[in-house]
Amino acid sequence: MKGQKSLSEQYAVVARRVTSSGIDKVVGGKTEHIITLCELVIKNLKLGNKLQIEIGPYIDDVNMEDYKYIQDVKSDFLENIQSIGLINDLDFHAETQFDLETPQEVMFAFFTVVNDLNLKEYLVNEMSKISFDKKLEALIYENGVLTINNHKIKILSQSQSDADSLLKTLLKDLKKVWSFDEVLMDWGYSEEEINPSQKVYQAGLVVNKKVKEVTGINNFLNVTTKIVYINKDF
Repeated sequence: MKGQKSLSEQYAVVARRVTSSGIDKVVGGKTEHIITLCELVIKNLKLGNKLQIEIGPYIDDVNMEDYKYIQDVKSDFLENIQSIGLINDLDFHAETQFDLETPQEVMFAFFTVVNDLNLKEYLVNEMSKISFDKKLEALIYENGVLTINNHKIKILSQSQSDADSLLKTLLKDLKKVWSFDEVLMDWGYSEEEINPSQKVYQAGLVVNKKVKEVTGINNFLNVTTKIVYINKDF
């Protein structure tokens, strides 16, 4: 539809502004605002089960489209939390903040926490998933070289082609837990031929060894005798 923003445009960082006091005011990507909201809710859980959380930014120099975008991201996230039963009585309304240099209306969410421990666990898990997604987005594997956090690790060599093949397979679905049979089939083995599972196991160990030597990361891959996948805590 003409004029409709693509997902990449919606999630892209729109702008970063700095106030006269030097405090960064960010109008940006969806995940950044969700993390900010999660952290704020967790911080306020100790205040009781009835919370008042700011979802509108203290920004007086952004256009209304940007301002509304931030509120929509946060309110949608809270409505989803209510839909799964972690909070209830969710309501939104604006309040005027007079303690600012220029008084302005700021949108707040009001809700009741059903169970603080369950809510905290959910929010921590959501932040962990966002963090993992960001790390996966930054992974690059080209021409036998794996790039992690700007570290370049040479994986492919004449004696270590299985490690190269394993990474190529895992990168087809970064979040998948791969069985050795699935890996071997991806390598071109038929079901009748699937038995050299040691090839996958040893390839995983080689990748982990090379990654640790360059980055210090332990167990970039989780490798057992039957499955292999990218460790979300790398």
